[in-house]
Amino acid sequence: MKQLLFQSLIFVLICSNVFSEDNEFDVGKIKVSDFETNVCPIDSNAGAWVIGEFGDMDYKYSNIEDFQLFIHHKVRIKIIKNLEFSQATFIIPIYSYSHNWERIDINGFTYNLEGGKVVKSKLTRDSQFDDLIDKNRKDIKFTLPNVREGSIIDVEYTIVSPYLNFIRDWYFQRD
Repeated sequence: MKQLLFQSLIFVLICSNVFSEDNEFDVGKIKVSDFETNVCPIDSNAGAWVIGEFGDMDYKYSNIEDFQLFIHHKVRIKIIKNLEFSQATFIIPIYSYSHNWERIDINGFTYNLEGGKVVKSKLTRDSQFDDLIDKNRKDIKFTLPNVREGSIIDVEYTIVSPYLNFIRDWYFQRD
């Protein structure tokens, strides 16, 4: 039984590397050419579209805190119409058991094209709010700054969790 489990794990690891995408983007780095189109390539009526979204989970060992689960997520969205400014607002749930909260590190940027140059606005810590839902959950809420029609936004966050068996739902499709 252990050998079957081990073989299955090896198969999953190999497949995840074989089928992983190689067209990831670097958060914080953008070019003027990224602003060239204001029409979604798959739906000309869309008010915004996800240019790229990537995520992974990893287990790491630390002498101080034993094993930890690292959940890394990044998304880049192009905002075309002001009706879609809500795409720049994010809510990320964080969990706790026995008063040991998960940790989160967030980076966010809004890019605008002004005078032929890319102007970058960084998400600041004072723009993030904790909303305590109950003793085991709080939502981290934030809205990226300076969003307007034509903006491109990047959000990247890493959750560090001591709860190794707590795997979150992950939805890659949205409106």
